[in-house]
Amino acid sequence: MTTYTVYHGTNRIFDVPDLTTELENKIFYRGQDISFIIVVKTEHAARVIAERQGIDFQSAFDLFVHSSANKALMDPESLLWTESAEFIADMFDEL
Repeated sequence: MTTYTVYHGTNRIFDVPDLTTELENKIFYRGQDISFIIVVKTEHAARVIAERQGIDFQSAFDLFVHSSANKALMDPESLLWTESAEFIADMFDEL
């Protein structure tokens, strides 16, 4: 499977699978593939959380992906993916 590497500055953070080739890994909303949007929102929300909490990106990313805020983000019907990363980080802080 093809992967893309996500960087924070010049530091390699993590690899993301190429969701365009794996239909079972895609996230759809009303027939539209929103997988890339979710990946970008996840990265951006983790960056906001890291800045707010004064922690490194990887720690913030790990906290976020195991949170109920991320679970909501992964549910296309929640429409959380349409919100800003700051809003998503606020939700993370509140939960």
